[in-house]
Amino acid sequence: TDKQRQNSPTPKIGGGQRLYTTKVKQAELIMFTTQLSVMLDSGVVLSDALDAIAEQAEHGALKMIVMNVAETVKSGENFSKALAEYPKVFNSMFISMVKASEASGKMAEMLGVLSGYLSFESETRKRIKGALTYPFIMALMAVAATGTLMFFVLPRFMKIYEARGAALPKITQILVSFSKILGDFRAMTIMVTVLIPASIALYYWAGTPSGRRVIDFLKIRTPVLGTMFVDMIVTRSMRIMSTMVNTGVSLLDAVRVIQSSCE
Repeated sequence: TDKQRQNSPTPKIGGGQRLYTTKVKQAELIMFTTQLSVMLDSGVVLSDALDAIAEQAEHGALKMIVMNVAETVKSGENFSKALAEYPKVFNSMFISMVKASEASGKMAEMLGVLSGYLSFESETRKRIKGALTYPFIMALMAVAATGTLMFFVLPRFMKIYEARGAALPKITQILVSFSKILGDFRAMTIMVTVLIPASIALYYWAGTPSGRRVIDFLKIRTPVLGTMFVDMIVTRSMRIMSTMVNTGVSLLDAVRVIQSSCE
């Protein structure tokens, strides 16, 4: 019957569980958001706009996700609820802003804001990566130079000092002891055995609420970088809030969206 069809779950294309944990490229997400904003602003119905974007998209995860979202919207669900089925692609801030735009009736404008924000975030990440490339290369060179010093140069100096019966300087003795530990297979095996599980545990702990609180505390309290981090978050939050209020979203809903973006 019609009632049974309405209550039945929307079939997922391409494996719903697999797509649930799938990530897409940032550039693809920006393109999707921009295209949808332009089409809605031109008066195209949401479901038709999603169908058109899915048809034009290249074969991949995003194409399958957009097709599934379109089917969910056609079944009567809200757009924000359809997006919430893919948390690895659409984060909590994205979904909250779409939900707020559904209430205000200005989804095209809100998607335009999201597109601009995602583009700004992508460019910022590229600049940070570019700025860190040179220090990273220098750090690798420093590690290589230190390794060469400890494993090749220091042993020769030890032989020279031992042949003359002279005592090594204190710093040199520390470096020699450290190089012996690194050269000891048993000691290295123990270190690796301990470090790998500890690193995995630390990685998963960092994803917990308590871990995120500690990491955020360290980010804020770090000299110089902490101030930059706080300024960046405040600037981003105020820009998003200002745009949302200008598009008709209530101040309370805007604050809730900002809260979700900081989670």
